[in-house]
Parts: sequence; C-alpha cells; structure tokens
Amino acid sequence: MTDHVWSVADIVSIIEAAERAPAKRGPYKIKSGFSTSVAHMTRYMVRRQENGKFCVWDTVVDKPAEEANGDLRYIDLQLDKALDCASSLNRDKAKN
Repeated sequence: MTDHVWSVADIVSIIEAAERAPAKRGPYKIKSGFSTSVAHMTRYMVRRQENGKFCVWDTVVDKPAEEANGDLRYIDLQLDKALDCASSLNRDKAKN
C-alpha cells in the first residue's frame, strides 16, 4: 500500500532509474561443442530459392546437389522433402 495514487509516469521513471545503462558488448565467442562441429561436417544443406521453394545445396562444389549421373537435381522442393533429401545424402556420404 502507498500513501498516494501512482501515475504511469511515476512508475515509468522508477523503472527507468532502476535499469542499467547500455554497455558495449564484449567479443563474440564461439561455444565449442556439437553445434559448431556439425556445420563443418555437413556437405548437403537446404537453401531457400528465389521462387520460395527449396533446394539441396552441395557445399563442396557450391551448387545444387545432383545425382552422380546428373539426371536428378534437388531443386524446387517443398521444405520437408528438401530436408529429407539432404539428410539422406549426408547419411549416404557418411557411410562412404
């Protein structure tokens, strides 16, 4: 309980006074662990195309992934299909 009715301006001034002044952020440090190592091991990634659909991207040759014979290219896919294809290709490459 208080001895008077508080206005919104009074409450805001109390909150602002209690906040710390913004400080300069320190250097960015990459955490070691699973998340940083996965990016280096993943050859096939999913990318969004300009048309809003997705493709499976081969990070080694820096172009859309394709079958060894060049017939099947992994482009113009829905997101779930692209994720499945990328996962399958990464599994197959890991076995070899």
